[in-house]
This record gives sequence, structure tokens and C-alpha cells, in this order.
Amino acid sequence: MPNRSEAKLARYRLLVELMAALVRTLRMEDVMAELHSRIGTLFTTPVTLLALRLEDGSWQCLTLEGRDTYRKTLHAQQDGLLERALHGQLTYTNDLFSYAQEHRLTLRSLDPNSNLPYSYSWMGVPLMLEGERAGVLSLQSYTEGAFTDDDLEFLHLLSTHLGIAIENAMLREQLERDALTDALTGLGNRRAFVHCGEVALADTQPLTLAVMDVQGFKRINDDLGHPAGDAVLAHIGALLRRHTQPESQGFRLGGDEFAWLLPLPLQGAHGRLNRFLDAAADSTWPVPVPVRLNVGLAEHRPGLSLDTLIHHADTRMYDAKLRGVQLDPAPYPGGDAPPVHG
Repeated sequence: MPNRSEAKLARYRLLVELMAALVRTLRMEDVMAELHSRIGTLFTTPVTLLALRLEDGSWQCLTLEGRDTYRKTLHAQQDGLLERALHGQLTYTNDLFSYAQEHRLTLRSLDPNSNLPYSYSWMGVPLMLEGERAGVLSLQSYTEGAFTDDDLEFLHLLSTHLGIAIENAMLREQLERDALTDALTGLGNRRAFVHCGEVALADTQPLTLAVMDVQGFKRINDDLGHPAGDAVLAHIGALLRRHTQPESQGFRLGGDEFAWLLPLPLQGAHGRLNRFLDAAADSTWPVPVPVRLNVGLAEHRPGLSLDTLIHHADTRMYDAKLRGVQLDPAPYPGGDAPPVHG
């Protein structure tokens, strides 16, 4: 049977392996999956909880209990186990109910409907993100006397490296979002549109593409200046975000051209765009001149490529301009582009 030093050295090796695995992960979900798949090699406790503090003081909790994971948001408490662990007032207790009674704490169950036993031992340490106490990593056991000072040492080490892995994953995800986001409007950019468009085309649900631009946008830039033009584009972006969420997606393709992927057949998309144009007309634009949008719609049909769908929608948008309307008064049958009148 290995002595305490040998057991501790073996545990350090397992921690190093876990740290190496965490460093290789690219996304938050992967970090958590890796943590949950390996934490049993370091600790024999059945419950692992990662609680991240939100701006309002509440806690976003991700729990592993046995083989099951679940999420829950806990309301902020003035004084609770998580708050005490966050500020270093509590590291571990091997008799949770006596501790709670002594300190007059109300214990909260993450899953009131669970048939699993109560936790009698509790251990938690702060999770540091970007130099701030951002959460708590805790372990719980159904038995009393489950934790030792060695366990606390390893949990501190694990929390430090988990924080680094989470920071790296968050940075990677932010870089990915930035690469797919138009900085001016906050919408997806052309690269995001191509990706989402190809995914949508592969789906079996209805799909209609709307493309739109600003009538006389060059004149706005020339007469009022580019900051005014940028303000108009940002306003359109805000309108699209408000009207596309949560089931559809809006994009800025470049310049004053925007796109909207709607999981609707042409007739339904036509009505949705009319409501959007009404809302745009009633909104307060950031320039002292009328702003008018032109929109073209094209419904996906089997065999159509994304480029063809864009071409059809573009054609219908320019046809609407030539006819002096924002949107064709009635959808064209069959999803084909109407003739352009010159």
C-alpha cells in the first residue's frame, strides 16, 4: 500500500494530466466536459459544482452529480456557502449541517426533487478570472469527514488551472465571434452569413432570404458625412437584431447591404418583412432626412445554391427600386426572380 508521500505524488501526476487536457480544450463546453470526465481521478466525491457569479450577484451553476450534469441559476444571498467560499471565509467543513446551524446559514438544494442523499461534507475555493474572484469551484460528499487539507490543496491548484483554461476558452470564443461579427452593427458579417446560409440550406425547414439596402445611401454619406451614414447602418442593425431574434438571423453583408435568413415560406416572410418595414418607418432615425429601405425576397427551392438564392433576392430588390416600392406588393410564385424592368 503506498505511503502518503507516494499517494500525493501520484495525485500530482493526475493533476498534471488534467491540466494538460484542459489546456488543449478550445471551448467552455469542452473545458467543463474535460473537467467532469477527469475530476474523479483526483477526488472521490460524487458532486462537483462550478458556480460563476453574475453581475446581479446571482450564481450560474453547472453541477456534476454521479454521471448527470445539470444547470441552474441561484439567487444572490447576503451570506451563503458560495458567498463565503468566494471571499475565503469557508474552505471546507466535514459536518455541513452543524456548520450551517452554528453560522445560521440557510442551505439551498440545487435540485429539490432529487432522490439522492444530502451532502454532509462541503469544500469550495474561489475561481479567479482575469484577476477577479469570478466564481467558486466546490466538491460535496454524502458522507461526513470526507475532506482533508490535502484535498483542499489540490482543489486550489485545480481551480487555478481551471481558471486559466476558462480564460483561454473565452478568449478563443471571443476571437471567433469577432471574426464573424460586423463591428459597426453587431450583426453577423458576410463570413457568418455564408456559414449560416449553407447550414440553413441543408435543413429541411422552409427558408426565405431577404436582402436589403438603403435607398440613396451615398447621398447620405456625401451630404451629411460618413459618421451620419454609420449611424444609419447602426440603426438598421439594431432594428434587425430586435426583429430577427430568436428564431431568425440578420447580417450585414457590406456597405449598406443587409441580409435576413427567415425560416419561413415566402408568403410568411413577406408579411414579416412588411411588419419590419412598418417598424423601421415608425422608428426615430439618427439623421434629419427620410431613410428608405429596399428589400428583395427569394424562397429556397431544392437544388438552389446560396449564390443563386442571393442572386434571386438581389434581383427582386433592384426590381422593387425600379418600381418605386420598398417591397414587392405580393410574393412572386415559385420563388423565382421576377424580370427586371429597364
